[in-house]
Amino acid sequence: MKEIETTVVLCSSLSKKKVDMLKRCKSIPSFYISVTGWRWDSIINSAQYSIEVGFEIEENVLVMQTEKRFSELRKLYAEILSFFNHQHIPKFPQRRIFMNSDPDVIRERQLALNDFVMKVSTINGINMFSPFIRFFSLEKLQEKWNHYRVTQNTLFK
Repeated sequence: MKEIETTVVLCSSLSKKKVDMLKRCKSIPSFYISVTGWRWDSIINSAQYSIEVGFEIEENVLVMQTEKRFSELRKLYAEILSFFNHQHIPKFPQRRIFMNSDPDVIRERQLALNDFVMKVSTINGINMFSPFIRFFSLEKLQEKWNHYRVTQNTLFK
């Protein structure tokens, strides 16, 4: 099993939007998910979206980066929609058949995906939904968060 790489940053170094997400989060630990960028992967002929997941540790945040394709996010959306059918689920960005390699289209999609993951992460109970946990490696990040919480006195001095 591949070890996930994480970094610890000060909450004060985060954007206002990420800090607001942490404040609005109802789970423990508080977390945020943000689509921070993209790159074109010429091997698979597809955009890979950079996703940042952060868990709050008092005045610090444990941050992990991962990459996902639009189709992977769309599949997660379908799982969320079928399980949380009683709650308001945010609309997923439209799929495009043509011009899906155009940088302007990809940037527009990145912004729409970021809005989507921000809204989805506020759904009551989403942090307990197995497909969501697996997709964003939240279980592994939770383990690291627990470790850092126990050792924070030596890590953050």
